[in-house]
Amino acid sequence: MPPVTINQRLIAKRLNLSPATVSKSFRNHPDIKPETRAMVLDLASRMGYRANLGKSNGRKRGDRMQSVGVLFYDDGGMPEYDTAGKGFLVGLSEAAALHNVSLVIHRFGPDSGQILDPARQPPALRSGLLEGLVLVHRIDPDCVRALATALPTVLLTHSVQNVRADLVDSDHIGGIGKLMDHLHNLGHRRIGFVGRHRNMAYSQARFGSYSQSLCRLGLEHNNKWLINVFDDFDFEPQADLAMNAMRSGATAFVCANDLAGYELCRRLIDRGVRVPGDVSLAGFDAMTPMHGCPALTTLRVPFTEMGATALMQVLSRIERASLPALRTLFDCQLVEGQTTGPVKGS
Repeated sequence: MPPVTINQRLIAKRLNLSPATVSKSFRNHPDIKPETRAMVLDLASRMGYRANLGKSNGRKRGDRMQSVGVLFYDDGGMPEYDTAGKGFLVGLSEAAALHNVSLVIHRFGPDSGQILDPARQPPALRSGLLEGLVLVHRIDPDCVRALATALPTVLLTHSVQNVRADLVDSDHIGGIGKLMDHLHNLGHRRIGFVGRHRNMAYSQARFGSYSQSLCRLGLEHNNKWLINVFDDFDFEPQADLAMNAMRSGATAFVCANDLAGYELCRRLIDRGVRVPGDVSLAGFDAMTPMHGCPALTTLRVPFTEMGATALMQVLSRIERASLPALRTLFDCQLVEGQTTGPVKGS
């Protein structure tokens, strides 16, 4: 028996749809309901269907301008310290210029669900002019699922389970592993962890990576040394909890990001703690030092390259909508700052 040719006509037959409906589903046509498009893409993925990479609506990529939306979740925090967001925009913009892409950038918040309200969407999204989306920072999972059902979608830094969307992120396991090895080489054996909002995917991932490193290095796991992992505290109570952890033996803390690290560093110094003389601190993201604190030992993340990759992946997903969700993780560079040193008394 000759092999079955997997094409759009076969997909249409299996779903009892017209070939035109299936074709429009792959082209993100506004006439197609999101539920129908999701059904088509799901079957195409399971059947192993691959669209022609050399064409997009009958033309090669670059022959026409494509429009991609970049939706930034903004919680009204401190935008001047959004090192990641700035880097993402540089990379996205550089890649867009090279590949004839028009970016529609829209910031919203604090309720990410509002982006599903047509009255609060950018006009290009509301009118169906966008061909793909890049979602930046934390966005409600149900909101992500709805958007990813409607358009090819790539997530930057905030992973969501059970969604057809690519993820571009930092290598949390490798990065936290570098920080833990650095502290271990300095003699630290009682290392705590400071999270940053327990519902943030990156904070969860970095805590998991910290726990993995404890196991790998044969170090003690002590719940008294965990801050903002299972509960959310403001920065002031975090410092009090860190003091209690130090009294119970903790000599160092890995922080989920530099913001948490600098806020903790400032408050510990105000309480008379010497950093790194009494306790070592490490962060993640290589932010500009804050509050007059010494520069954190941290990880430099290639945000610009991540932004460029996110755009390339959304263009690929526009052309090959049936692909399973892909994850691209970037290595992080250890930056030794002024907040880590040998264990006190060693």
